[in-house]
Amino acid sequence: GERAEHLYSCFLQRVYGDDYRPGRDWISTARRLVYPELRQGMDDAAGFDFLVIDTAQRIVPSRGKRSIRCFVEVKGSSGPFQGMFCLSANERRKRDQVTASKAEGNAYVIAVVDNLNDLENCSITHFVWSDDAALLRLEPESFFAHVDPKRGR
Repeated sequence: GERAEHLYSCFLQRVYGDDYRPGRDWISTARRLVYPELRQGMDDAAGFDFLVIDTAQRIVPSRGKRSIRCFVEVKGSSGPFQGMFCLSANERRKRDQVTASKAEGNAYVIAVVDNLNDLENCSITHFVWSDDAALLRLEPESFFAHVDPKRGR
């Protein structure tokens, strides 16, 4: 969570310099832990953590000279990334929305920050989920159940 997002914010600052503005680009409320004065524009229900215009083409592989608008969901791993993480239904819905607007230059990206307990070996891997729906194999781990209370006995 929060530590992975903080490290990802540092990555964005290093890559994009002044073009990266945490108060605008870091959407999740984890931002308030690092920038408590930047309280506007946070939304944990957005389905992503960062919104970045990838002018450096460091997040999404080159699609010509076009800069891609990246909706980035950050996942963290205390050790080496083993290929599994939790994903909310809201994040999946946002991915579907972004995929529908891919022709407009949008991408939904999962950024995995691994080795959070060993910062010397910490790395970031980007998975462009909007380019390939089959990239993630989703398995339901829990369900929301709805029942009419009047049907109980």
